[in-house]
Amino acid sequence: MPVSPGPFSSSAAGRMTRIVYIALAILALMHFALLFFVAWHVSWPSAVAAALSVAILFLPTRRLLSNYLPLDPFWVRAVAFFLLIAGAHLLLEHADRPEIVRTRTAFANATVITGQSDVPAIEHGVVLMDDAGVIVEVGSSQRVNVPSGYTIVDLQGKFLMPGLINAHGHLMLPGKRDPDTPMEPGSFSYPDWMAKLMIGFMNTYVGKRLIVWTMERNTQKAVRAGVTTLRAIGDPHYLDVAVRQRIRNGRTIGPRLLVAGPIICAPGGHAHQIGLVVDGPEQARATVRASLARGVDVIKIASTGGVSDSTRVGEAGELQMGFDEIAAIVEVAHDNGVLVTSHTQSTEGIKQTLRAGVDNIEHGAALDDEAVDLFINNPRALRGYSSLHPTLSMGAGLPPLTDEIRNDPAGYIVYQNGKRITEGSRSGYKTAVKHGIRLGIGTDAGLIQHGAVWKELRYFTQHAELSNSQALHIGTLATARSIGVDKITGSIEKGKSADLIILDRDPREDLSALAQPSMVIAKGVVVFP
Repeated sequence: MPVSPGPFSSSAAGRMTRIVYIALAILALMHFALLFFVAWHVSWPSAVAAALSVAILFLPTRRLLSNYLPLDPFWVRAVAFFLLIAGAHLLLEHADRPEIVRTRTAFANATVITGQSDVPAIEHGVVLMDDAGVIVEVGSSQRVNVPSGYTIVDLQGKFLMPGLINAHGHLMLPGKRDPDTPMEPGSFSYPDWMAKLMIGFMNTYVGKRLIVWTMERNTQKAVRAGVTTLRAIGDPHYLDVAVRQRIRNGRTIGPRLLVAGPIICAPGGHAHQIGLVVDGPEQARATVRASLARGVDVIKIASTGGVSDSTRVGEAGELQMGFDEIAAIVEVAHDNGVLVTSHTQSTEGIKQTLRAGVDNIEHGAALDDEAVDLFINNPRALRGYSSLHPTLSMGAGLPPLTDEIRNDPAGYIVYQNGKRITEGSRSGYKTAVKHGIRLGIGTDAGLIQHGAVWKELRYFTQHAELSNSQALHIGTLATARSIGVDKITGSIEKGKSADLIILDRDPREDLSALAQPSMVIAKGVVVFP
């Protein structure tokens, strides 16, 4: 005999309870759908549990339950639904982890390009990697014996070198443009309201989940292209810190990630839409302390105007942050052993920034004698010198000036500023090579493709008298030194992390060999293929 449907079928309280139940149930299902969408590893048992919860919520199960269970069918359905959807969440969370396998491996019969400028390549080389992802021996096959317990990978004469390093990326940006391809006229400008809308969306729960997922996708694009160390210097809301932690926790596979959090900038200055605005030395100090407390690895500032958000010709490169503010930022960062890097795009901006002790200059400009001397001998820098990351990729695709660009007022401003800054950064790069200023590779990835670091190496050889071998050294160990990780990575040496790429062709002969690695190993884990 069927039981009574219970007190929730007709009373006002019962109707309100049902409304709340339906609302919470729909929110739970939407949350599961979001997590299912951004999951890297799908759990089909979790999908089945979610499907059963949907059946209980929407199909006519009330009559069936009332016929066979001596309980109030509303509560049975509600409890069953929430148990199933909670189980679906837990199953998805448990399954959404990559399989990370580290084994003792001997890479044998390879031409080993160590990344060191003063060490020749090792013919018929062997590299031993232990199960902690550390290089334990490097040398020729005549000198290195493979111990028992190692899996031997015969590379059959392929080329083994350190993974590439990119000192300048933005993980939130899509990185769709090939730097060799001319920019589309419509890409020269974007409305300020659009940036504010995006930043607001990123600060919501759904926005953060989707942006972190996007950032993880971009790190994977980079690492699959052979970039085993990536420095993210300018992403909002400290979402880059979250991505770095997910990589460290084994929730996703990616490169070694160094992060700066939001860029520190002047009121109304470059990147103020997504950055941390400071006005005065005390606020600058407090902002750096707050970023360090969030766990950043490097401090990024914008000392001058930039191209992408410029509103008048000549704004890019103008001084925006005062010397006292920069010096205050540097003081706090250096007291904590942290490097400071600066978006700087004019000669005067470079000199002011270096006088304050900044360690890396991003982009750059024409260099006079004082700027050269400050790069080489900078007493206020953390290590006594500063280095340049010229981001030549950013100006590589600048097209000729057309009527379409002239007729777009905002686009014309950005175009003219971009042309002038490109000329300045190329000039500064050539001067840096001539005078032996320390260089590093940074592409501004996000504004260009995340995996196009090898093309920056090619631009290095095109705009100055550098050999391919010298460019390879800059793209590995020299950049590791520039960003302070050379004790860990950047070269194939005993005791360093096994950050390796394997190539079918010799990159010393043709840098395009880097475009398609046959294997990428990051921190001892094969991440590609």
